[in-house]
Amino acid sequence: MRAATSFPPAGDPSLAGAEGPPPLGDSTGAGPFPKLQASVSHLRRATATAMRSVAAGAVAPAVATPPSVVVIESDRMTRAALARTLVGARFNVNVLESTAELSSWMQDHPERVVLVIDVMAEGVQAALQPIVSAHRTLSVVAWTDAASSVVEVALAALGLEHFGIAARASGGAHVVHRVRELCAAGN
Repeated sequence: MRAATSFPPAGDPSLAGAEGPPPLGDSTGAGPFPKLQASVSHLRRATATAMRSVAAGAVAPAVATPPSVVVIESDRMTRAALARTLVGARFNVNVLESTAELSSWMQDHPERVVLVIDVMAEGVQAALQPIVSAHRTLSVVAWTDAASSVVEVALAALGLEHFGIAARASGGAHVVHRVRELCAAGN
């Protein structure tokens, strides 16, 4: 048995306008496509109801926007891999190459920010100090190979209230877990 792979020939276009399209029937469902007509009718009712509630001034409940996650990493491949992991976890992710770019980025983005950075890298702590002072809601995930006790002392010295530590060797899933913890703690 062979599957149908051909279609009947199209009618003469000059005759199509004379007859017009076939009637669709009435609103009771009589005629062709009763399920389609019922669906359209239901859609019209739902839309009319929604439009009345908007006109009456009904306000949808406010939904808290998740914080932006900023990844600062000088290595392009590492930065891209971590950003893909965070985007896959449904975070709003921005990537920067250095801490020098962070200050201007923060001015343009007033929302809450979770920063993923190696705080033990050279010059990072000095560059973060004025940013942390200006943005008290900043949370940091220290993504580093340094010992946790050393990193905790460095983060506390910066005056950070919300921070987490993720070992580089543990991969992006650990960073995602720490970012989720900080998001939950900040809400």
